[in-house]
Amino acid sequence: LKRQNEQGQNAKGGKNGKTAAKDTMNFIVLMDQLDNQIANLEGSIADREGELEARLGDAWIEIIAGKVLDPDEMPERQDGESIPDWRARVEDKMNEKMIDPETGEIRQEYKNHPDPDVSEAAKLAQEKYDLEKLKELKQNLNDPNLTDEEKRQLIEEYNQSGTASRIPLERVLTPEQRAEFDADNRVDEQVAPSADAFLIT
Repeated sequence: LKRQNEQGQNAKGGKNGKTAAKDTMNFIVLMDQLDNQIANLEGSIADREGELEARLGDAWIEIIAGKVLDPDEMPERQDGESIPDWRARVEDKMNEKMIDPETGEIRQEYKNHPDPDVSEAAKLAQEKYDLEKLKELKQNLNDPNLTDEEKRQLIEEYNQSGTASRIPLERVLTPEQRAEFDADNRVDEQVAPSADAFLIT
C-alpha cells in the first residue's frame, strides 16, 4: 500500500497525490475496522456455541437439527465420515432452512421460535452468515489487482447487503480526520457519500 501510494504521488503530484494518500489511509483504516468486526463476530459465535454445548452437550447440533429438519432432510452419515464432518453438514443443512440465503435474515418461523435452543441456533446461523460476508469482503479488497474504483464498487455492494444493515461499517475516518479530509479536498456537497474515497456511511 505504501509503495502504491508513493507511485500515485509521484505520477500525479499536487492535489491528486494528496488525495491518493488519503485513499490509502482510508483503506488501511477500513481494513482495520473489518478485522475488528470479524473478531467481534468470531467471539460472539464461540460464546453462543459454548452456551449451546453447555446446555445440550457435544451433540447439540444434531439435537437442534432434529427440531428444525424433517426426518428426510437430515443428512445421513457417510461411510468413513468423521463425526465433526457429519455434524458440519448437518449444521449447514439446518442453517439453510433457517436463513434466507439472499439477505441472511432469519426466516420468520424461526425468528421468535418458542424453543429457545432453536431460536439461539438461528441467531448463531445468522452470525455465521455475516462472518462469511465480512471475510469475503476483506479477501476481495485485499486483491492487489483491483483498482480504486473496483474497491469502491465492492464497498457499495456491501452497503446494499443485508449484512450491512446488521453490521454497518460506519464512516471510516474519525471526525478529526474527516474534517481534515474535507478541508483538503473540498468535496462537493452534491456528491453522494459513497463517492468519497472509501468512506462508508
